[in-house]
Amino acid sequence: MAGIGFSLKRLFQKKGFFSLCRAYGYAGVICAGPMLLGVILLLGMGMAARLAGMDAHERELLNCMITYGLLVSLTVTSWFNMVTTRYVSDMLYEERQEKILPSFYGSCAVMLIIGGAGYGIFLWFSGVSFLEKLLCLWFAMILIVVWMEMVYLTALKDFQAIVFAFAFSLMVGFFLALLFVLVGWVSVASLLFCVIVAYGIMMVWYYKLLLNYFPRSQGSSFNFLRWFDRYRSLALSGGFLNIGLFAHLVIMYFGPLKVQVEGLFYGAPSHDVPALCAFFSILITTVNFVTSVEVRFYPTYRNYYGLFNDNGAIRDIDQAEEEMLGTLEKELTFDGHKQLISTILFLVFGSIIFENLPLGFNDTSLGIYRFLCVGYGIYAVANSIMLILLYFEDYAGALAGTAVFAVVSVILTILQNMFGSVEYFGLGFLVGALVFYVIVWLRLEWYTKRLPYFLLSRKFLLPDQETGLFARICDHLDKKDHRQAQKPRKKWEKKYKKRKWTLVGSFALFLVLSMNGCGAADADTQEKQQSAVVQEAEEENTGTTVEKAQTREEPLRDSETIYADDDETSVVTMYLTVRTGNAADNTDHTWTEINSHDVYYYEDNNLDRYNCEALLQVGNENGPSAGEVGYGESASNATVQIRGQTSSSHEQKNYKIRIKEGMGEWRGQRTIALNKHVSDPYRFRNKMAYDLMKKIPQMMSARTQFVHLYVKDETAGGNGEFTDYGLYTQVEQINKTYLKNHGLDNHGQLYKINFFEWMEYEDVCLKTDERYDEKAFSQYLEIKGSDDHTKLLETIDEVNDYAIPIEEVVEEHFDMENLCYWMAFHILTGNYDVGSRNYYLYSPLNSEKWYIISWDNDVIFSRNYYRLDNYTEGESWEQGMTQFLHIPLFNRILREEKYRDMLADAIEDLRTNYLTPDQISNMAFQYADVVRPYLYRAPDLESASLEDENMYNSLISMIAGEVEENYGYYLTSLEKPWPFFVSTPEVLEDGRISVQWDVSYDLDGEDIRYTFILARDYNFTDVIYREDNMYLPEATFDALDPGIYFIRVQSTNESGYTQECFDYYSTESDGKAYGAKAFIVNADGSIEDYTEE
Repeated sequence: MAGIGFSLKRLFQKKGFFSLCRAYGYAGVICAGPMLLGVILLLGMGMAARLAGMDAHERELLNCMITYGLLVSLTVTSWFNMVTTRYVSDMLYEERQEKILPSFYGSCAVMLIIGGAGYGIFLWFSGVSFLEKLLCLWFAMILIVVWMEMVYLTALKDFQAIVFAFAFSLMVGFFLALLFVLVGWVSVASLLFCVIVAYGIMMVWYYKLLLNYFPRSQGSSFNFLRWFDRYRSLALSGGFLNIGLFAHLVIMYFGPLKVQVEGLFYGAPSHDVPALCAFFSILITTVNFVTSVEVRFYPTYRNYYGLFNDNGAIRDIDQAEEEMLGTLEKELTFDGHKQLISTILFLVFGSIIFENLPLGFNDTSLGIYRFLCVGYGIYAVANSIMLILLYFEDYAGALAGTAVFAVVSVILTILQNMFGSVEYFGLGFLVGALVFYVIVWLRLEWYTKRLPYFLLSRKFLLPDQETGLFARICDHLDKKDHRQAQKPRKKWEKKYKKRKWTLVGSFALFLVLSMNGCGAADADTQEKQQSAVVQEAEEENTGTTVEKAQTREEPLRDSETIYADDDETSVVTMYLTVRTGNAADNTDHTWTEINSHDVYYYEDNNLDRYNCEALLQVGNENGPSAGEVGYGESASNATVQIRGQTSSSHEQKNYKIRIKEGMGEWRGQRTIALNKHVSDPYRFRNKMAYDLMKKIPQMMSARTQFVHLYVKDETAGGNGEFTDYGLYTQVEQINKTYLKNHGLDNHGQLYKINFFEWMEYEDVCLKTDERYDEKAFSQYLEIKGSDDHTKLLETIDEVNDYAIPIEEVVEEHFDMENLCYWMAFHILTGNYDVGSRNYYLYSPLNSEKWYIISWDNDVIFSRNYYRLDNYTEGESWEQGMTQFLHIPLFNRILREEKYRDMLADAIEDLRTNYLTPDQISNMAFQYADVVRPYLYRAPDLESASLEDENMYNSLISMIAGEVEENYGYYLTSLEKPWPFFVSTPEVLEDGRISVQWDVSYDLDGEDIRYTFILARDYNFTDVIYREDNMYLPEATFDALDPGIYFIRVQSTNESGYTQECFDYYSTESDGKAYGAKAFIVNADGSIEDYTEE
């Protein structure tokens, strides 16, 4: 809402005295245009009345009517201004501009009813003529609209149009008054009419600017009322501020200075005129706040809050806080100095100037003027500080300051009227403003010293269904508004109910649609006409079915027919004859070479993986079968290489066999991945996962097969005989062929996720970017489909742009059913090795949505085996929902309750219908019966994790219970605070060491405390330093000797649930030490992260 200030700032950058005057003139009109116009018109109409010879009584009545109109309109709008400003700001921030104009209509409607009723009652008994009553009411109603327009106009940057509207309104008002003077039509009514015309022009002009800037919409006009439930203190602050600022004027109408002008119209000329003149002294501070304080303070404020919202480092947050508060202090000090100079100038020169103008100044007026000048000056600075409190959302502080201001100002002014001397009138307001200043200044000092605490403890959660008083009023008014809008249509329907004029209706539809392009009618009217006629035509044309385009994409569904012939427990025998090929296709290697190196060897030496020529034949234990690939052939039809990442370091390798183009296919596939799964004690978990998925409609699966492999090595050093390589599982490769076979778009984008956390990586860029390197790109995402990365990068940008609501990102780019069932499946099966890897990302060519396809699921159902082996994996935050929270995309998604509810529904569906104990148990025993004969004989026995076959059988029987165990972990993860990252410790200037961590988050908005432990070992038995019940995410401790140290940070909420940080220390023998961050202090005192070699 400070947008217009940035435009005005350019004017102040121009050099020269006249440029400065021009800048302040523009800014003054922008910031106080309507009030300025009122004061100028009040003085101008008074002069016009004197020129026309109007008697003093009528001049006083005119002044009263203008003053009353200003006070009534300000009083009514003051309770709405701040809340409406907040509403408009929120809509602008959320980029929901279509909600803004309806709120303007709704707020004006409510205030016009309130103001019209209240002021109308007063005018009815006021004792003036009917025409004057009507003009007074008209004037006040126009003013209410103008004040509200100013709230919305602050979002505009077209300050010249606003100033021009002001100048033109003023000119027309004075011209019309002069015309009336010349023709002799001077009266209270005629001059008040001039004022109405001036404000009317301003109102219409401002409204036109709003129409040009904000989109028109037919949304709810009263949705802004819900903000009164959320920000009731804002409404009260605005109202109390108005009382404190103007109540002393009204109170004077009942004191010694009162003058009964006519009927209920009272005045206090000796007080009113000095008050209006003194009010001008705050213009400099009002302008300075918008063009200097906000413009310079706001960027630092936004940077500070942005770091909090984006989980910035504590060091950066501290630096941003220091910069923000430093800028604020400097600007407020400068603001105060300017106001001090302005007050002094008004006191010195104003007393001389105003005393000599025909304004009726006397000695009493001069005394009041001096008190009020000082009071308004103090108020101006206090008001600036109060607005800063609103920036920090310290609504309680702002409310306290304004409430005390109102109470003190009112009480002291009443006491002055009753017991005080006329010489000290105005002192009550001055003291009230001084108290206001002291309270808000002290509050700002106190609040900013505790700013991080207030930000961290603030609860942002809003109820799904608001049930406050104003929310109920909003619902009632919306329903009434809807019924009112339906009345013309219902009346039309009733009139023509018995007439089935389909032809006439269709012709009318044609006319309305044709007129839509000519723009002769208002857009809203056309929309209503079209809606009514279209609905009527559809109701009458019962014999015609109209096909409507579906804008929502269909959910992703697998092809059921592709699994129709699957025999999940069958074993296919493959015979692979390997040979040395040629250097041109990198097959000039021996079988021994291929099995001697892991993936890290190729990465370290910047080599492509070695291949061999191969002849693949498929059959049974008796040999190759007729009709299968390779039957009866002797020439090589394939190539083979090792596959996998960490698995490539095992002695028993995984293999990728590629059938050459034109040499046949096996089950529609030319790429065959054979997995040994040495780290899987059961040797079937990955296959089991896919076989479970293919029964779940909301998930994409892949075809699987048990394979018994024989290899004949005809390369140098080989024995030339078929050797038993044991049992493998084959999983269909996810590639363009997979997409085609499963009924998906094989021309779309497809990426294999190697390591990708939905962050912005320098190497993940467009092909047209000069820094593009496909190998570097593939470190994150391996390209399996189209290499046009535009859609991917746009999605990444939006995921990481926290100014875009996550609901909009999800709606445009993701399918929540797909995401929720994918997360739910891996939560219930205990697959913690997903999130930043082990899945494919797919998007059809003509779609903006991305879908996830699971990959490499061989750690499901591993908990019982890890317990048996005393190995720590898949625990702590890697259980339940929290296992996905280190990824920004899922972190943002799971903060929204509606998405967590969708995840909960998916979990309940899976555990009730697809992952039941009986289903899991039956499948596990069937697969174990297939695997066991191979696992407990050579060659697989040599690498079997469980040498005891009875223990193998016992663990198989326990698999089914892991689903419910994992479900329990999921429920607990909903109660725990969220995990967070710890930064690398830093050495401070005084030699001490500081470590900071990200802020934890609690779904229920509970307060969070931290526990910090520093130790010499990752088991935290040798503790050096410990601190409990910490509010802020930062710890400082004494310097350390060179060596390796470990940090553990835990967060605990009010319910007693504890969560560890994301950091962990990994060991080969024991697994992960969760919540342990290792760092090393070097001999020179520097510090760096430590990882085990």
